[in-house]
Amino acid sequence: MNLSLLSEKLFGSEPHKRVLDNGLTVLCAPDFSAGLLSVQVWVKTGSIHEGDLLGSGLSHYLEHMVFKGTEKYSCRELTQVVQKTGGSMNAYTTFDRTVYHIDLPAEGLEVAVDVLAEMMLRAKLTSEDTARERDVILREIDMRDDDPDSILAETVLAETFRTHPYRLPVIGLRSAFAKVTHEQLCRYYRERYVPNNMVLVVAGAASPDAVYGMAEKFFGVVPAAALGAPNIPVELPQLAMRRGSLQADVQVLRGCMAWRIPGMRHADAPALDVFSILLGMGQSGRLHRRLHEELGLVHQIDGSNWAPGSTGLFWLWYTATPGKRNEIEKTVCETIADILRDGFTEKEFSKAQRACIIAFLESRKTVSGMAGQLGAYSVVVGDMGYPKLYLERIQALTSSAVIEVARRHIREDQLTCYAMEPRSDIVTGKDAEEVVSTKSVPFEEVTLENGLRILLQPVSGYPKINYRMLFTGGGVCEPIGKRGACALLATMLARDTEKRTAAEVAETAETAGASLQETAGNNTFGLAIEVLSGDQSLAHELLADAVLHPAFNEKTFIRERDAQHSGLLEDEDDVVEFGKRRLRRLFFGDHPFAVDYMGLEDDLLSISVADIKALYPALIIPSNCVISVSGDFDRDEILTDISRRFSIWTNATNSVPVVPFGRPAQTGRIDETQPREQAVVFLTFPDAGIADDDFIAGQLADELLSGMASQLFVSVREEKGMAYFVGANRLSAPHGGMFFLYAGTSPDNIEAVLAAMQDEVKRFRAGKFTEEEISSGKIRLSTAARMSRQTAGSRSLNAGLNALYGLPVNRDILWEEKLNALDAKALADFSNKYLQSENSLIYVVKPQEAGN
Repeated sequence: MNLSLLSEKLFGSEPHKRVLDNGLTVLCAPDFSAGLLSVQVWVKTGSIHEGDLLGSGLSHYLEHMVFKGTEKYSCRELTQVVQKTGGSMNAYTTFDRTVYHIDLPAEGLEVAVDVLAEMMLRAKLTSEDTARERDVILREIDMRDDDPDSILAETVLAETFRTHPYRLPVIGLRSAFAKVTHEQLCRYYRERYVPNNMVLVVAGAASPDAVYGMAEKFFGVVPAAALGAPNIPVELPQLAMRRGSLQADVQVLRGCMAWRIPGMRHADAPALDVFSILLGMGQSGRLHRRLHEELGLVHQIDGSNWAPGSTGLFWLWYTATPGKRNEIEKTVCETIADILRDGFTEKEFSKAQRACIIAFLESRKTVSGMAGQLGAYSVVVGDMGYPKLYLERIQALTSSAVIEVARRHIREDQLTCYAMEPRSDIVTGKDAEEVVSTKSVPFEEVTLENGLRILLQPVSGYPKINYRMLFTGGGVCEPIGKRGACALLATMLARDTEKRTAAEVAETAETAGASLQETAGNNTFGLAIEVLSGDQSLAHELLADAVLHPAFNEKTFIRERDAQHSGLLEDEDDVVEFGKRRLRRLFFGDHPFAVDYMGLEDDLLSISVADIKALYPALIIPSNCVISVSGDFDRDEILTDISRRFSIWTNATNSVPVVPFGRPAQTGRIDETQPREQAVVFLTFPDAGIADDDFIAGQLADELLSGMASQLFVSVREEKGMAYFVGANRLSAPHGGMFFLYAGTSPDNIEAVLAAMQDEVKRFRAGKFTEEEISSGKIRLSTAARMSRQTAGSRSLNAGLNALYGLPVNRDILWEEKLNALDAKALADFSNKYLQSENSLIYVVKPQEAGN
């Protein structure tokens, strides 16, 4: 990889920077190619800056509260004014910062800067809103307490950092959060939300002068303020390994092994990034090969660096069958010791070095990613020039230098091990990208003599190519009693071939900075790979080898089936995912859509290699396949090579069955209990299918029932504080589907939330929409589509799905026209056709009563 050419392409023009008289830092990265903007404000305050109220979640609380209204805008108006432009707005809080971001079309620059300035500098923060939002965040804390992964992560942080505020959850400890007063919240806002503690970042279609002008107009009128420096305790050195365990109502073993390391600013950070890839990232990582493929100890294992500020963690995460923890930890430590003694091969090192650079590229694919990267390096690292320095340090590394750095930091005395295991009374298992013009280049469709369809979209600029190889599949194609087989087939295609073992396939791809990934959904399955321009021949070779010459290795099959089974059990540990899975079974009954692509536990464990081999010739045929390609490539070269490799692929007689869906298997109401803290309420109806003419009206209905500007969200969450999350979603097949509203709430609010949902559906059936509501919803959908089209992966996936569903490949243009033609009558017609109470199913998952 030519670093100088890459640097010239990425850093040919430096970001623009100006500091206003009041101390506000303004950063601008112009890019007019997509006609989009990302406007962000990075407030240099997070949970570690809460002073005497450490552990209270004050920063996160305030993030919620600034959305409640300002001197200029009410709560609803804040969201509406952004969404009228087609934009979307959100925020997040972490340990060292709070970030507010608006992504929208270029013409919305003034709106975005105005809204963010209002929130940052002129939020109302009323006592009434403070009280209501407290209940909402308590529901969010319940959600965290229902999430095994969050509990394990917070436990590891608390054990690793015994002095530093990283030991405390960002959202706060429940007892400390409950004591936060309105006065304390307002004081924190006055002290920390000041211009000289903020960075305004704008990336996309705006000139620096325009950005500076807007910053002066809306932020410049507020003077700088005295800014204290909260005392952040320095963590004492760790002297010995720390180890602990948790027991919970879970079905799989979850484990974490974490080492204390220096933060992002440290010179060793790039080497540790490379080491994390060598050790634990991807299927060719040493730990994956050893613990998953060779020994079968884990279902999944990966590693990463978490290195904010001045200190961080190098951590490994794994899932496995209960009872294997000791052997897993022992094998990990032995594998690392072998590496630190013997080192890596130059081939492994080169692959990891390349992967680091590609990961850096990935973070700059969209205007939102560009703004986020610029903000992070400015606020967290403190130097906008760090990205270029980081790439130079990565390029200058040697294998021996990486090992030397790892020996300094990946030591036993810096290790903390924690695992979450099922309670002893729980039975587990069966028995126990780039930016393109907003007017995208259309896909060209070419059909070979054998029926294989190839979709091509050459777009110059960003030097990568994305491939999607898709097949019709899912429940309608799976034998009875073998649900989950299509997802397993996709996985097996991405593993062993007659030419290479699974490890060799992974290593071949990852050496080029790519990975051959299986994909699976309710209606389709397949393969995906994204490579640098110039590596397309390798992508074609890997795809052709995967589908034409799979090996279906017995050992690999058992390992991957167990991993898919583990994924099923993990979902059962999440109350929302549990609810969605159970809802499908109740709603669809005997229809194939009753089970998602992961399958059923008993079915999955009964599937054999022979079953996969039998499914292969029925589905892996050219007439059932679409290859979709988008990126920077030569059209003739790509088409010629793909045609040459796949022309030998022969067809078989096969047709995918069509199974229309009519009335739900069950209607009325069903309540069930789970050992969780929160309740989840679902209100469910039949829906249009993807290929139906009124599907697009359902998209608009879904949009109007979801998001922060929806009347449902404003009423249930913002005004009444009855739920932490509320919205709508769809589960869609080519012919029919499920439309549902859902909310996470407390047991006391179940009936009130359900009534609010039912009232909103009645409003839809009555056609009581405002013109502004419909117009704003259309703009949001249209802008979301434009945002999606920024990446080649999204474009190639959408085109491929369109082809398999029998829709126009370039339906974006037709879709936009149909969307713009929708009105209140079309929405009412959709609602009266599908959202009828006599066809509805109410499903409630609620906590078990004390003592049960």
